[in-house]
Amino acid sequence: MDWISIKDRLPEDEELVVIFNGSDDEYPILTAKLSSPGPNGTWYEPIHHEWDIDFKFVSHWMPLPKPPNQEKNDTEHGYKFNTI
Repeated sequence: MDWISIKDRLPEDEELVVIFNGSDDEYPILTAKLSSPGPNGTWYEPIHHEWDIDFKFVSHWMPLPKPPNQEKNDTEHGYKFNTI
C-alpha cells in the first residue's frame, strides 16, 4: 500500500485512514478522519478524541489495511477475533 499525497487526492468524508503528520514528533503517523474534505476540511483523531494534535502539516494518507482473513482465539485473555 502506498502513501497518497493530499495534493493528489483526499479520502472520502469521515473515512478512517492512516495519515503522516510531519510536524508532530510525538504522533507522526496515526489514524484520522477528514471532516468535510476540501480546502476547509478538518482532520481529527476519532479513536482517542485528540483534537489538540496539530494536523495542519498532514501531507500524505493511505487507506487502512484489510484485517487478517482468519478467526483467532486468545484464551489467555478471553478474546475472540472474527476477522474478514
